Amino acid sequence: AGATGPETANTVRRTPKKRLAQSVRDIPILGHYLGRLAGLIRATAAAHRTRQYARDLVRTISPNLIFMGPFHSCGRFDNAIMVEASTQQIARCCYPVSTYHGKIGAHHARQSNLRRGMLPQTLRTDYDILNRLLAFLRPSWTFDNGTARTFMWDPLHMIAARLNGLLPSDIWQKPSPDFDRVYVFSEFSASLLEHSGFPMDRVETTGIPLLDDVFHGCRDRSVRERIFKELRLQADEPFLLFNVEPSFEHHYCDATTHWARFDSMMTLVSSFQLPVVLSLHPLCDEADYAYAEQRFGVRIARHRKIYELYPYCRLAVSFACSTNILAEIFDKPIVVYDFFGMADEASERAFEFRLPFVKVANTFEQIRQLIAKELDKSAHCAEPPSAGAGLACTLMFESACKIANARQVTATSRPI
Repeated sequence: AGATGPETANTVRRTPKKRLAQSVRDIPILGHYLGRLAGLIRATAAAHRTRQYARDLVRTISPNLIFMGPFHSCGRFDNAIMVEASTQQIARCCYPVSTYHGKIGAHHARQSNLRRGMLPQTLRTDYDILNRLLAFLRPSWTFDNGTARTFMWDPLHMIAARLNGLLPSDIWQKPSPDFDRVYVFSEFSASLLEHSGFPMDRVETTGIPLLDDVFHGCRDRSVRERIFKELRLQADEPFLLFNVEPSFEHHYCDATTHWARFDSMMTLVSSFQLPVVLSLHPLCDEADYAYAEQRFGVRIARHRKIYELYPYCRLAVSFACSTNILAEIFDKPIVVYDFFGMADEASERAFEFRLPFVKVANTFEQIRQLIAKELDKSAHCAEPPSAGAGLACTLMFESACKIANARQVTATSRPI
């Protein structure tokens, strides 16, 4: 308040460095590219530190075998572990966590998520001049579906990864083709890899590890009786398993439409004189659906997951869901109600949900007809399947040990 001259108490004195920075920011295009350059420098430094850390870690532990999930990244810790394990001739195996694999899924997911605003715009090849240049120089880093062309990741991050030897050999492939062995849930999962050009001599179908306990339970009469008792059913009584679509909870449908469709589906499935058991998605609040038990006479599976119920059901009715692969594994007929067109032949997600063994319906009448047709067939065997050739964890362990033991990791390594 007592200042004299042209400067006041609120005047900010700017150093030459600050004035230069402000001048750069005042030129938008220059600030844009300097910002991206700074990002490249940071990403390169981070990738270098990650590679160094992974190298020291792998050398210190010196394992016979490294088990990893089907990661999909560039310049990250998983990439560094994979590279160092390969460098040190350590066996690398990939355990399954999903039904879906391969390039096709990566292509569609990237473009779909970018279009929905879930990914940064820097993945677009037309984002700026730099991206256009890199798309020209590295076309294998991009995918073009005819209407849009995108990168898998920010191309500058891919450059940073490449400078440190952490860029995947095939950036669109998932899992990495650099694994010695990739274990998958089913023949359908394996087919997705085959269609994506994956080296199939490295793929082994083992089943779903999560189901090992379920298969054990199938052979234990007391476990089966306990499950049916929880569902308020007689032992081995046929029932219709209904997988509830969380369209409202997942925010892709308004409440009014969601609940109207749910009530209509309950009326439909409960009309077949067959007990109906509801399996709720983890996002669904059980209290919101409890009214259906009184109004429609259905049962909510409160203590069992859907994979625990599949072996015992007569028929499954589900939305377009990743758990539909269970129908193939447990040899159960399945009708898919698809009000959002996700399993349509023209859908970009058809490869995920239009499975070869499912019957898809888009209207209530189509759903009713398909269910009636399945129920008219000779009764499906109530006896749940056995474990078949073996349990997934056992198959993976034995296979991975064989691969690791065939390779001399270090002079002092002991067989697993």
